[in-house]
Amino acid sequence: MSRSELYYAEAVLDGHVDRFCDLLADRFLEEASRVDPEAHGQIETAIWKNNLWLSGAVLTRTPFLRSTREIVGELWSEIGIRNPFADLEIADHIDRYFGDPRPPRERVNDQCIAIGWAGYDELTAFHPPEHFAALHFKAALDQASRSGGPKRLGPDGKLLVHTEEDGDDWQLTRVLVSIQHPATTSLDAVRHQVDPWLQAAYTSLQTKDPRWSRPWSAIEVLINPGGEFITGSNLCDNGQTNRKLVMDFHGPRVPIGGGALHGKDRSHIDVVAWRAARSEAVRRVQRGGEVASVVQSTHPGAGPND
Repeated sequence: MSRSELYYAEAVLDGHVDRFCDLLADRFLEEASRVDPEAHGQIETAIWKNNLWLSGAVLTRTPFLRSTREIVGELWSEIGIRNPFADLEIADHIDRYFGDPRPPRERVNDQCIAIGWAGYDELTAFHPPEHFAALHFKAALDQASRSGGPKRLGPDGKLLVHTEEDGDDWQLTRVLVSIQHPATTSLDAVRHQVDPWLQAAYTSLQTKDPRWSRPWSAIEVLINPGGEFITGSNLCDNGQTNRKLVMDFHGPRVPIGGGALHGKDRSHIDVVAWRAARSEAVRRVQRGGEVASVVQSTHPGAGPND
């Protein structure tokens, strides 16, 4: 008799402060690329209560077209963070340099060790199934939380999944969700609202991939088991760029190396090295490998295979 392996994964919604910081750092680099497609830079963000800190540097040929407050406010509104944006104090310490970004983009001026992993197949985007499932549920909850007006749930939240895997038989055994809600919405109402969202997301997962064999009725679903979750985002937690690295890569069962992906332009060595290693790992699995793990060690003077 084969033995099932137990796996766990987690994800945070876009209204979680760590994910907000990731998205915001990336948004500033998108703004830089808007004025200069070859923009070069690295940005870090942090938030606590009504204080937001921005640091780092960008190099572009021309200045940004929008103010810092406009860029932050756009993302704040898109996510639907409940806390008043007008109360947010922004400390912008991003150095803006002007000139040709190509010289720093075209040379390796940093070092990193990147691990690119791939396994399974296209139906899990070559991720471990539990990690793919966590991201799938996250996407469904993010979409639901961005609709419904002032009585909507979210946008802050977090979820955990627990799976048992026996060959091509994948058993989702538990889903735990903690999601922000208005003070006027009871916990029973939250649970009655979230369960159909999760069930619909799981049905979609099963329809595309029959390896998810357990019926929804047999899965333990825990929604806000810790009780009320009214105050969220920056008023209940401190956030920082690149704190959720395991979620950004492949989940807790795969080593992540030493780099990070948020707040760095596309030419940054952490980003380039990981994408190269990940692409090669996917190619090896597509050619018939079961699992591939590619380590890319990059430093000044390194060749393409170092």
